Amino acid sequence: MRPLPTGLPTGHTTKWDFADNHLRCARSLVGKYAKAGRLVLDESGRYVHVEQSLARIRATMGAPERRKDAPHSERAGEIPASERGGAETALWSDAREKREYFAAESARLDYEQRCGQLMDAGRVVHAITNAAITLRTALEEQPAQIAPRLPIPREVQEQCRLLLAEHNESLLAQLAAAFNQAAVGVATS
Repeated sequence: MRPLPTGLPTGHTTKWDFADNHLRCARSLVGKYAKAGRLVLDESGRYVHVEQSLARIRATMGAPERRKDAPHSERAGEIPASERGGAETALWSDAREKREYFAAESARLDYEQRCGQLMDAGRVVHAITNAAITLRTALEEQPAQIAPRLPIPREVQEQCRLLLAEHNESLLAQLAAAFNQAAVGVATS
């Protein structure tokens, strides 16, 4: 690592230091940013104003917005030959940044899944569905299993069975409502 030159203006750094320590990217990308006008440089054009450049890069990140009333060539991302130059490079740079961002996100998700921090949504739904079926079956069978074991006359056992069945249906309705509310919450987030 090369030391920074002495006499740098306040808040400025070199292009290679900006690439290595602020963006953590290839130095060639900083050169492309400079050509596309996405860096704020000092008067000499040698030093990068760190905060202003980071803000400009954030502001120009992503694909440019397309107007519905624009001619087809503009909507498709084509720029008339008279206006090409840095803008065409910026479009390619934005596309490359998007591709790199989504590749990094995909790698992060794969890592989190391997570490057990993230599960496939289908597997989660399958596990919860199986657990709910098991719980529902156990609760529905419970009154028929418990009532005959009670040391009370048969007609009272039948009343207990009906009372337990009614109570379990109430619990199952509450469980279904909680699952529906959770599903609505997931769908809206």
